[in-house]
Amino acid sequence: MNHPNQESDAKPPAAEHGIPRNPIINRTVCWKCTTQTDPWQDRDCPVTESSGKPFLNSLKVYPEKAFQEILGWGGCFNEKGWEALAVLSPKERQAVIEALFDPVKGCKFNICRIPIGASDFSCDLYSLAETNGDYSMEHFTLARDRKRLIPYIRNAMDCQPDLKIWGSPWSPPKWMKTGGAYTFGSLKDDEATLSSYALYLSKFVQAYRQEGIDLFAVMPQNESCWNNRDYPACGFTPDQYRNFLKHFLIPRFEQEGLDCEIWLGTVVDAEYGDIPHGFAFVSDLLSENSIREKVAGVGLQYATRTLLETNAAFSELPLMQTETPCGDGVNDWSYAKSQFDCIKIYLDGGVGSYMLWNMVLDETGRSVAGWPQSAPVTVDTNKKSFVLNAQFYMFKHFSGFATPGGHRIGISGSWNDAVAFRNPNGEIVVVAQNATESAAVVTIDIDGSRIHPELPPRSWNTFVKPA
Repeated sequence: MNHPNQESDAKPPAAEHGIPRNPIINRTVCWKCTTQTDPWQDRDCPVTESSGKPFLNSLKVYPEKAFQEILGWGGCFNEKGWEALAVLSPKERQAVIEALFDPVKGCKFNICRIPIGASDFSCDLYSLAETNGDYSMEHFTLARDRKRLIPYIRNAMDCQPDLKIWGSPWSPPKWMKTGGAYTFGSLKDDEATLSSYALYLSKFVQAYRQEGIDLFAVMPQNESCWNNRDYPACGFTPDQYRNFLKHFLIPRFEQEGLDCEIWLGTVVDAEYGDIPHGFAFVSDLLSENSIREKVAGVGLQYATRTLLETNAAFSELPLMQTETPCGDGVNDWSYAKSQFDCIKIYLDGGVGSYMLWNMVLDETGRSVAGWPQSAPVTVDTNKKSFVLNAQFYMFKHFSGFATPGGHRIGISGSWNDAVAFRNPNGEIVVVAQNATESAAVVTIDIDGSRIHPELPPRSWNTFVKPA
């Protein structure tokens, strides 16, 4: 697994198991398969007429039953990711960037997140306005970001010119907070601070655009339910969040003529955090027309229940999974399998875009607080080499085939460990997992055609039926 897009020439014979010998249609569904030992294999998958009794394991796809639009796939740019990439040779570093962003052979990432100031995977704690009392933001600067984040983003954009970027802070500048520290406290409530913080976010968008990086959206705070962590955090009560949006951030963006979207987020379920949020938080804010009319979408992480309730109540709003569960630094099949399960839950729940957390980490995977976490790509800083982990291939089974502008579509059947999409060009994509220890033959009916693939044990599989 040391190089992107590793292929295998092995093509197992068609599964037997009593598959009905229906007439073969002169067309083949493309099948990409990943197992624990053999990632990213091409397999043959002949199409037969959709007739006869299906197997016990069956899946039917309904291309005409469309749900949310797919906006895209991506992850978060963090300083520690660039630090890891920097130890590689230029050729190896480019190979990693292409593995993630190449719009033909890579994971085809097209939407990514950046932190506004420090995150828990910055090299240390900082903001972009360190001068105490600088309410007019005269000393606002991207000097820090030009060292790591901006080169990281530019390398990605060289590979994927259509990359869309959105940003969120983990903490305001510490002099704006009640605790006077990055890791705890809330944003001060006085008008001067709130106005200055809105200006801070506006300047961030404009400064990045001057660097050639056109942010399409911001979310005012990462996990605003936390006001005491061992990494950058800032708590907002619903009233504080409403006041900041309604009277400061929205008017500031309008005053500046910024065509940058404001999304509500990032929101977590109510049982997490020091300040209960969840759906009550979302509903409370969006019940005001002055906010609802200006908010472009809702970003959620660790929020499966809030996701379902938000989609039911505000189905017209785009939803985004803003940070996949971060893991514990063990980049094995079990972690990747849990990620598949999470992606399916969020897609079934209505998100149109899904964000990984870190895209690249070193072999320790450690945050600024010393917490080891997982990533699709691991750089061994001692050997100066990289590995594409199981999560990389699992995620590529989605991002490499479900095209932005397409839609999730309906499925039914006894084999429900799958998600289906219809791409803008008319292709039908089915991503199916076999999480069991045994091979399983599955009958898949797609728009009048039928396939009978034998899914290997512990495998991810993508099937593409041409238009």
